[in-house]
Amino acid sequence: GGLGHELKRRGVKVPDGVVHEGGVEGTFIPGVLANRFDPNAVVDLHLEFIESGANVITTNSFIATPFWLRKVGLERELEQLIGSALSCASKARAASARGRDISIAGSLPPLTESYHNAALTMPQDVMVEDYTKIVNSLKAGVDVFLCETLASIAEAEACLEAIRRAGTAKPVWISFTVEDVGSAEHSHLRGGEKLEDAVQAVCKHDNVKAVLVNCCSPSAALAALRTLDRCAAPGKSSVSADSGSSSNASGCRLASLDAYACLIANHRCLGVRMGAYANGFKVTTSEWMSGRTGVVVGNAALVQRQNREEDYDSDGLIRKEAYARHVREWLSSVPSASIVGGCCGISAGHIAQLAHDLAHRVAKAAEAEPFIVTQHGLPTPSTDARSTGGEQSLQASAVPSHNNIGRQPHCATTIRGRSLPQQFVAALRFAVS
Repeated sequence: GGLGHELKRRGVKVPDGVVHEGGVEGTFIPGVLANRFDPNAVVDLHLEFIESGANVITTNSFIATPFWLRKVGLERELEQLIGSALSCASKARAASARGRDISIAGSLPPLTESYHNAALTMPQDVMVEDYTKIVNSLKAGVDVFLCETLASIAEAEACLEAIRRAGTAKPVWISFTVEDVGSAEHSHLRGGEKLEDAVQAVCKHDNVKAVLVNCCSPSAALAALRTLDRCAAPGKSSVSADSGSSSNASGCRLASLDAYACLIANHRCLGVRMGAYANGFKVTTSEWMSGRTGVVVGNAALVQRQNREEDYDSDGLIRKEAYARHVREWLSSVPSASIVGGCCGISAGHIAQLAHDLAHRVAKAAEAEPFIVTQHGLPTPSTDARSTGGEQSLQASAVPSHNNIGRQPHCATTIRGRSLPQQFVAALRFAVS
């Protein structure tokens, strides 16, 4: 959910004398300063999301970058503010009865204005330096690094290089922000690059465990998920089974591999997952940035589905039932998606609705047919479906606990009750070793 937006809506204040220059009225600066000066507000909001069913909470540090803190004369307090954000998330997890099931994601946000390609104004070495400061401030206490709302491949590469330099082996989730309207065949990052090119670039890194999209309309997220599914978040290993086998999208050559097995091999057995967490605003980001509300560009069907009047309240925020309907559409259209949630404008109430809907979905699926390939954290018929819930920035149909969030999945050796060819079994064992 939108932690920063919700803190802003609740009117958190900056104590007099804290900001040395510039103004904070109407900005998200008070929200990040609340980590230090009003930590109870941040902890309580984290807890609201957890009790609504969240499995992952994200540090309240999205705006804690040198670019933004420099504007108010607080750049030197970057590490302290991020440390305070991490402390608030940790306290919320410790205070919840569900704490052992909660993961903390450390936010690596855009380094300049959101939705703009920072690489156009910042040299790559400067981006890496800034991200390294953020990573070093987070690495001791997070379970996963969430590089989010990235508008370009260069930003993602800078995040990954900073994580490498910091010497941490913790898993990484990369989340790109995509244009809200456009071609039905190709989703584009807000910096202009094709989403499939971005996936190819980041999945070369072994520590990347998920590729996501966020901070876009629900309909744009659906189109992007279809793109992710089509390019199949390529795996990092190439296995040759025998001379008569065919290649799947991950590069593995597997005998007698049908489409269902192909999906599982790509998304579950090679460890790169995918998902989305969208915005809840009636006016999309693309419309807001262009100043042309309601203009139809590209796929008109996507735009019309996004702008159903009854889906939004008088403030232009999506109703929780409508957002849950979008998420259900994501999952029915792209069953391989395993991480879903909400971004700006999505509240704990929305997450509670998702948690309720997805728990029902998991229970229904378990009754209909047993899961064949089992991933750490993925519900099986023996798993109490009530334990499956939502998450704050990320609400997943199957999100691992913080004890196994970065592990490769374990794979069984049957699909729909049929034994797999030995070549396929050998390939699966290789992929998860």
